[in-house]
Amino acid sequence: EASQVDEREFEFLGATLTIEQSGKCYTHDATIVLAKYFENHDVFSMNHFKDKTVLQLSALTGLPGFVLSLLGAHVRLTETDDKAIQVLERNAQRLNVKDKVTISKALLNDPQDIA
Repeated sequence: EASQVDEREFEFLGATLTIEQSGKCYTHDATIVLAKYFENHDVFSMNHFKDKTVLQLSALTGLPGFVLSLLGAHVRLTETDDKAIQVLERNAQRLNVKDKVTISKALLNDPQDIA
């Protein structure tokens, strides 16, 4: 069974971010709201996330984590599914944030999985 691959565009930080989605790996509405919250300068100063370390569990397409990386954070994105990890890697490359994100498989059965 082939997965359908599509792209969604989002407006963040004054730019259009194009995110790949595939199969079960899609961008939930809640993650869009969360990412918008992170970029709200009435809540967070412009440099609030600069050089902070962030962990996003079950990242799916990674939108909130990628927005945080664009805001200067160092982000670790985790997923349990190999196909989702491939989507995350392609999205990181597409958004030119590979130097600010680490993508890894986490089974989340043991705290060492996310260490």
